[in-house]
This record gives sequence, C-alpha cells and structure tokens, in this order.
Amino acid sequence: MPEKRKLQEKQLEVLEVIGLFWIFLGTMVLMAIFFPPSWIGKITNLIAGSILLGLGLFAFFKGRLNKKKRYKKS
Repeated sequence: MPEKRKLQEKQLEVLEVIGLFWIFLGTMVLMAIFFPPSWIGKITNLIAGSILLGLGLFAFFKGRLNKKKRYKKS
C-alpha cells in the first residue's frame, strides 16, 4: 500500500503541467519585449507575457494544492 501512495504522489496534476507550459510561454514573451521597434509592440508583449505568467503560476499552484488535498484524504 505505501508503494502505491508514493507512486500517486509522484504523478503530475494536469493543472501543474499546463501551468508549467504557460509559465514557460509567458517568460518567453516577456523576454521578447526588447525585440519590437515600436512602443506598442513592447507594451503588447509586456501585457501578454504578464497575463500568461500569472495564469501559469495560478494553474501550477492550484494543481499542487489540489494534489495535496486529494492525497491528504486517502
């Protein structure tokens, strides 16, 4: 029984994986702030990168919290 619990704890939550992807994508967009020549492009990258990074962090930590709650019950 303890082996099964260890295996379940190592599995990733779907929200964690999606969150990691959005965090990666958001940091790439934030690093792309320096490339557009106009201010509009820079501000667009800043806003889009911030939103993606925020959503990614939220999804990652929400998935982590869901996993802890689920395995605390069992």
